[in-house]
Order: sequence, then structure tokens, then C-alpha cells
Amino acid sequence: MSYKRKETGKLGEELAAEYLKGMGYRIIQTNCRLPEGEIDIVGQDGECLAFIEVRTKRRLEYGLPAESITLRKKAHLIASAESYMQKYHLEHLPCRIDFVSVDLSQPEPKLELIKNALGEE
Repeated sequence: MSYKRKETGKLGEELAAEYLKGMGYRIIQTNCRLPEGEIDIVGQDGECLAFIEVRTKRRLEYGLPAESITLRKKAHLIASAESYMQKYHLEHLPCRIDFVSVDLSQPEPKLELIKNALGEE
């Protein structure tokens, strides 16, 4: 991954964390690495544990940020969330996977939250 892509991703994750806090989320952990993959943000929304994938784009020629989530990435997100829940003994909590789309193609960043993005809780 190029330096510029890493910096774009890091900026997107920082913007997303602040955005989520403003939406009432409590940020528990960022950049959580597990054998199954990385979880960008682990947060709590009310009683629900949220595993948040952040997608950031500077240019939209190839689609919106949320459209870049592949089936393989979805499978990794599910496996990572399950692993996190087991590791921290949180299986009793309701959970979901959310996406935050960060569009940096305009002078002002545009963020969008998609709760329960995979349609399962």
C-alpha cells in the first residue's frame, strides 16, 4: 500500500471516529488487529457493540467508498468481529457491523454512516 493511500486511510479513520462520537458512539478501540484481519473501529452504540469498517476515497471515478467492500472483505469483517467477541468474552452482547463512508473528493469531507451494513445482528 502506498504512503498516500495509508495517509488517506488514516485521515478517514480519524474523521470517522470523531463523526461517530458526535453520533453518540463510544469509541472502544481503533485499528484492532486480529488473526482474521483488522477492525478499523470498535465502538459502542447504546447497548450494541459496533464493528466499524471505514472506507475513504479522494476520487469517486471508481465508485463510492462503501461500494468498495468486496464479498471477501465482508467475510473477513464477520470473522474478525466473531474473533473479537470471543477474545474479550463479549458473546452475550448484541453486535453489528457498520460502515462509515468518507468522501474527500470535495473541499469539505462528506461522511455517511450505514448502520448494520451487512443486515445481520
